[in-house]
Amino acid sequence: MIGFSFDYYVCDTIEEAVDLYGLLSLNGKRVLYFNGGTEILTFADKNRIEFDAVIAVNQIPELKIFTLDDDALYIGAANTLTFIANTDVFPLLSDSCPFVADHTSRNKITIGGNLCGKIPFKNAVIPFFISDTTVIIANQEGIRNEPFLEVYNNGLHLQPGDLIVQFIIPRRVLNLPYYTQKLRKIGEFGYPLIGLSLVKDQGKLKAAFSAVCKNAFRSRQVEDALNDDTLPLNKRVDRAIHNIPCSIVSNLQGSAPYKKFVLKQQLVEALTQLEGE
Repeated sequence: MIGFSFDYYVCDTIEEAVDLYGLLSLNGKRVLYFNGGTEILTFADKNRIEFDAVIAVNQIPELKIFTLDDDALYIGAANTLTFIANTDVFPLLSDSCPFVADHTSRNKITIGGNLCGKIPFKNAVIPFFISDTTVIIANQEGIRNEPFLEVYNNGLHLQPGDLIVQFIIPRRVLNLPYYTQKLRKIGEFGYPLIGLSLVKDQGKLKAAFSAVCKNAFRSRQVEDALNDDTLPLNKRVDRAIHNIPCSIVSNLQGSAPYKKFVLKQQLVEALTQLEGE
């Protein structure tokens, strides 16, 4: 049970939501946008966060869009992971969404919430790291487009009051050859030991990782090593792991040496599969 009081607002437009966020913040309120709400409610119940107000944005039409045209796929931030997993428009993304939580939770968790939440395992949005995704963001100053890697790479880079509206994925990348995996220490649920996704785009490998370091990331240095075809496969993988730009973390899911061992196995398997395409 949440042990503090807060105000709950429902907004029907982007402008209404960002203006309300600005007004409440100006009055000294601690404000959160509320989409699926699973993480906010869980953390509040465990006294891990406190806030004075939440702004529900999950009924704003632009945040609910899921549209494919000749150029791109447009995914609103309020689409649930269950909904996306049941589509076949972007297979890598559909295969990645079930990596998060359990089915009941995925009925509430949204794609925007997986990106913006405090839980560092961004398994549902890992495909956006390697698919030239653009993010539409709104705040009181207006609406802007930013490359996904400027919004999130080894941490979230948003300003207070920023509202994630949509993700735009170029149509040409939707059916690239891919490899994706989330490994757990044991069982079918729980936090990941490691997560990774790779695609082969115009003959080059792109790779993104979750649960290896503190935050999810993509690294050009890692990709350069994976794409160095002057080296044998195992040496390419060893060099890629050596080039990881952050410390491999030890936690309850596994020690850093064990994660490195499993990661090498998975990268060898991924490269074997993708280079056999």
